[in-house]
Amino acid sequence: MSSSPLPTDVPAPHLRMPLDSQRGAGGEMSMMFFVQPDCPVNFAYQDEHRVKGLNAEAMARVLLPPPAWLLATEYAPLRSDPGHPMSAVDCIRKLRTKVWPLPKSFDGSTSLFLRVQRGVLLKYPRQIRRESSSYKLLTDKIANNFLVERHILDLLGRHPRIVPYLGWHRASEGQQGVLLMEASHGNLQRYLDDHYDATSSLLRMKWCLQAVESIVYIHRRGIIHSDIRPDNFLVHATTPTSLDLWLCDFGGSTCENFGLDGGHLPDSGFYDPRSEPVSTAQTDIFSVASVLYTILTGHWPYRGPGSFKTGAEMEEYRQKVDDLFARRLFPDIDGLFAGKVIKKCWRNEYANAEEVLQELRTYS
Repeated sequence: MSSSPLPTDVPAPHLRMPLDSQRGAGGEMSMMFFVQPDCPVNFAYQDEHRVKGLNAEAMARVLLPPPAWLLATEYAPLRSDPGHPMSAVDCIRKLRTKVWPLPKSFDGSTSLFLRVQRGVLLKYPRQIRRESSSYKLLTDKIANNFLVERHILDLLGRHPRIVPYLGWHRASEGQQGVLLMEASHGNLQRYLDDHYDATSSLLRMKWCLQAVESIVYIHRRGIIHSDIRPDNFLVHATTPTSLDLWLCDFGGSTCENFGLDGGHLPDSGFYDPRSEPVSTAQTDIFSVASVLYTILTGHWPYRGPGSFKTGAEMEEYRQKVDDLFARRLFPDIDGLFAGKVIKKCWRNEYANAEEVLQELRTYS
């Protein structure tokens, strides 16, 4: 979820619109969008004698219910046919849906992302084709995932190890979903793939602690994540000199106290194949051991660095690692920071995540 510069080479359009109530001696007024890099779109009403500017955010707050106004404040130039005037409300409505999409790599199996404002992402449900034989099954599953994630983010509130949740976006037109703060350096898996060799041992050790801290916090709140892996940690520059982790993606999580069940289990390499297919605290503890191993080595257990090239390669890995883990054969951890902690997590020797964190801190 890393930020990228916004385009600056799109010409600002001029949208002609009659405003009888505000018409001056100069006759018909025009509505103009002044597009400036890294700034909100600005509106200006002008005639021959005066120019009155109104910031897009201020206008949107009046015309749109919060938090939909967020979608109107991004740099989003419109192209309009000069022969078809647009009202201010129409312009806002178009702005609300004209946002810059993120690269395809941001998308998930059940969700898509849009950058709706600098530093703010909208995560919304992926649409399933109606002609699909699994349309109802998948649509219901995705809807439940978003319901679960929304409630769990509400329950978790603000915490330095959790992705900041900015609320639920609902609009009569356009996508609905969760608004999240955008991490400055994307997800942990991508960061390790691209920058592992340049990552210091001190930073890796800090990330190990932070990963476990996030698990401790959600377990205290009665939540099991159920999909702990490097892709679901985000790397964010909390300060210019400090890269920190946020745990994200709670659509598959469970919370027994509130009857929430995303119906998910971890991927192979982060899942104990000998366990019952039910999410428990041990599910996350086993998974986080593989995350720590990945942070420290740059690759998943029993796998080299880099992403899977084919489905067949992924299936081959799944069978291999599940077989080895089922026989309690784990990668060599000699020489790794807190390697004994990792192995004890894999062997289910901790009663809870608090014990993992306490022992991990003795190594730092």
